[in-house]
Amino acid sequence: MWFGFSFLAIGMAVVMFIALIAMIMCAKKQDTVPAAKPAAIACMVVVMVCAFGILTQTGMFGDSSSSKIIANEMVYAKAGAYIPGKYIGEKFPGAKILFLVDDEKYNSRQKEIIESFKEGLAGRAEIIASECPRPLPPAPTEEAVAAEGTATTPPIPQGRMDSMMMPIQEIMTAQTVNDIMFKYPNVNMLVTFVGFPRDINNMDIWREENPEKRVKVALVSGEIYQLKPAFSAKQAVAAVAYSPKAKFDESKAPSDIQAAFDKRYLLITLENIESVLAEYPGLFPEEK
Repeated sequence: MWFGFSFLAIGMAVVMFIALIAMIMCAKKQDTVPAAKPAAIACMVVVMVCAFGILTQTGMFGDSSSSKIIANEMVYAKAGAYIPGKYIGEKFPGAKILFLVDDEKYNSRQKEIIESFKEGLAGRAEIIASECPRPLPPAPTEEAVAAEGTATTPPIPQGRMDSMMMPIQEIMTAQTVNDIMFKYPNVNMLVTFVGFPRDINNMDIWREENPEKRVKVALVSGEIYQLKPAFSAKQAVAAVAYSPKAKFDESKAPSDIQAAFDKRYLLITLENIESVLAEYPGLFPEEK
């Protein structure tokens, strides 16, 4: 994916190195050779231009190449949300949905993806709320509080630093999801943009014995390997997975939303799960 501008950056680095050597040599001879001084200035300009070009090509200035790649990937990401939104709107009209999302300060591009899901939903279901299952960071210790009065920047406790830096999938727990679900007893569908906690089996929504009262589950983004039992119980109704045939390259994403989705993803549903698993048996681990 990155080879195109990497070779260009390497070429500019070579030119910059040669120009730098020439600039040094001309600078040493500028007192004896009249043409050396303007040559040194010219070499310096080349060095500066090449340095700027390298920084641009490597993304330090948000270069056009990087911006195009990001924009192209965003087309796929938005298609990956639009299609399941469309499916849920058509298959479960009137559903009362709760979103699981990450905090925007950790995932700034998530808003566009959620908006794409809503566009696919087309108002055919009600979005009750959006909640972030990221556990609250541990409270600062007494030592840290005391240090705040004596130090300009007191140390951040390790536990708090971990919760600030780690991906939400690694730190959210079933209990955080349970606490969120408890706040919305009228919700009958959970749509997650952040996957599920590692201890997914401890989520309370699986314990409802009455099939009519079970909260349906849909996965827009995250790992699907945990969801086979939920599909078997007909509680998971839709999940987006990367297609084993997907090609990740710099080619322009299709302008058609369905075509962009099909090039990158699979939408696993109750209607097609058997045929999908027959074609791609490795999507879920073998049940023990």
